[in-house]
Amino acid sequence: MINIDLTKEIATIEFDDKRLNKRCLNLVQKLGEKPEKSIPSACNTKAETKAAYRFLMNDKVTVEKILAPHKEATIHRCQGEKVVLYIEDTTEIDYTNNSKLQKLGRLDHLNRKGFYCHAALAVTTTGLPLGILSTSFFDRDETMISYKRNYRKTPKEDKESYRWIEGIKNASELSAQMTDTKVVYIADREGDTYQCLYEAKKPETRCEVIIRACKDRNTRTSIKGTKKHKRLFTTMEEMEVQGEVNFRTQSGHEKKARNVNQTLRYGQVTLKSIQPQTTGYEDINMNVIMLKEEKPPCNCKGIDWILITTMPIDTLENVMTVVKYYLMRWKIEIYFKFLKVYCKIEELKLIEKERLQTCVAIYMVIAWRLLLLHELGESYPEEDCTLAFTDLEWKVVFMKLLKLNKRPLSEMPIQTPTMRDFINKLASLGGFLGRKCDGRPGPKSICQGYVYMIALVEGWELCQQQNCG
Repeated sequence: MINIDLTKEIATIEFDDKRLNKRCLNLVQKLGEKPEKSIPSACNTKAETKAAYRFLMNDKVTVEKILAPHKEATIHRCQGEKVVLYIEDTTEIDYTNNSKLQKLGRLDHLNRKGFYCHAALAVTTTGLPLGILSTSFFDRDETMISYKRNYRKTPKEDKESYRWIEGIKNASELSAQMTDTKVVYIADREGDTYQCLYEAKKPETRCEVIIRACKDRNTRTSIKGTKKHKRLFTTMEEMEVQGEVNFRTQSGHEKKARNVNQTLRYGQVTLKSIQPQTTGYEDINMNVIMLKEEKPPCNCKGIDWILITTMPIDTLENVMTVVKYYLMRWKIEIYFKFLKVYCKIEELKLIEKERLQTCVAIYMVIAWRLLLLHELGESYPEEDCTLAFTDLEWKVVFMKLLKLNKRPLSEMPIQTPTMRDFINKLASLGGFLGRKCDGRPGPKSICQGYVYMIALVEGWELCQQQNCG
């Protein structure tokens, strides 16, 4: 059975204090049942609210300790997969409008305060989120925002971009732990640094790497009649089209979902090293795939990608595998949407940065559970819903929907519904209409339906206790 019980997920949490352990489990359960509510609203009583704030203010409570049991459970789930996608990305958490926050750093402007959350999400090849494998928070001070700083002379370990190199190292260590599981590290354009690519090609790196190119680098392909070398993007443009890719984009950032058709070019390219005399870097051979939307719809910008990878691309099937894996990168964007929009972490009213980050860590586990609920219907469409839900949970949902539609309870299904059917019903409870043009349920309707279901189950259990009494 797939575990969606948050208290079981972090049951092994350890603060060297039994009271803190118990309080953490209670707080996670309360916030998980009402992820869209504030801490006082989720805790219900004044005593529980006060206990929650005291817990978050305790020096023994840290981000690392809160996420440790979830990370352990995530690695255990990864070991049951043949391929695990290690997807990294960064999101900004903005607290500019919170005037009470103390000692908070800056984002990309002196007038914007908050911090960045850099996370690694483990995902199966079918899109099922297995959990968060690493998390780090960072912000900027005035000297980092200034354009006068000499970024090139800054040691690579002190640069923000070093977190992507650390990500490849962490993915490599994870791959070394799991001999029967292949780990594929995936990053977007911000991870396109020569240092990352060089790290990916090191003999000791145990994972595969897929990075979307951002910089038009020099290659070792010479331009005829000159001493200059061709750029990466030009080199890929000159290759022959060898196939097509079709997929549907995710909605978001004020853009609607749409179908995309891209042409496919691929081959091996030798990238010219940067400052080999001072850095010690050498030229590296990388497999490169170019995806280009030749005819985008009117008023839409074409979607063009260049993917740099260590995975084999000797056949069209292998190329399509790389593209399929990269398309899963959207899962971490959906995850951040759950974290910021549905868990509303940017509306937290905590004062100190350390306590704020501790609370965000709790919501990161909650957001993973919400994303898991969102993906269950697609990853296990024909499985019984009891794979993740109890009989009581699916029955109260169906009973409530029958009542709302003024249908008799005799129409309750005899057999256990499939996962896809139940997730659709759960979303209907949260406002999903289920029309032909609506497609699959969205995160908002599933979140609202899940919260409604928890309330129904709690009400049923209270009634049963009253009858027994």
